[in-house]
Amino acid sequence: MSTREGLPDWVDERARKAGPPDREIRFRAAARAIAESILRNRPTTGSPDCPVMVEGIKDEKALQVLGFSGTIEKVNRGWDRSR
Repeated sequence: MSTREGLPDWVDERARKAGPPDREIRFRAAARAIAESILRNRPTTGSPDCPVMVEGIKDEKALQVLGFSGTIEKVNRGWDRSR
C-alpha cells in the first residue's frame, strides 16, 4: 500500500508517469512545445523549416490559425481507399 491515504502502490507510480497534475503546468508545457514547433516550421533563413504532418484539411487550417507558416503535409487528401 502507498503511504498516501492507504492507496494502492500503482496510484503513485501512475502519477509519476502521467506528469504534473496541475493544469497550469500542463498547459504551459503544451504551449512551450507548440511555440517551439512553430519556430521549427518557419520557412525563414536560419530556421530548420521542418514540415508538419497532419491527417486532413481541417487539421491544416487549425495549425495555420495557431501560427504555423511553413510546410504542412496532409496524409489524407479526402480520397477514398482505392487511390
